[in-house]
Amino acid sequence: MNRNFHHTLLNAARNRFLSEAVAGLEKTLLILGPSTMADSTRAAQAQAEHEAILAALLARDAQAAEALMRSHIQGAHRLRLRQFRKDNPGEQML
Repeated sequence: MNRNFHHTLLNAARNRFLSEAVAGLEKTLLILGPSTMADSTRAAQAQAEHEAILAALLARDAQAAEALMRSHIQGAHRLRLRQFRKDNPGEQML
């Protein structure tokens, strides 16, 4: 569901450069192991974040949608870093 949400937004943006950047990022994330959705609470949290993003888009509030999407991505990034550190003690990510 998470990937479908992001791909739907990506397709709606009709931005070739953004699509290429996201495709590269997705390939990189595959190397890091399981998705953040493997975390028991992340799926519910992401769903709520997606609903807020969609509400902002439907309200045509670009600033809110952008802020919510940035927060959503940053939250996933923080969780990904915690997962990596837990699975790879002593290693550092750049």
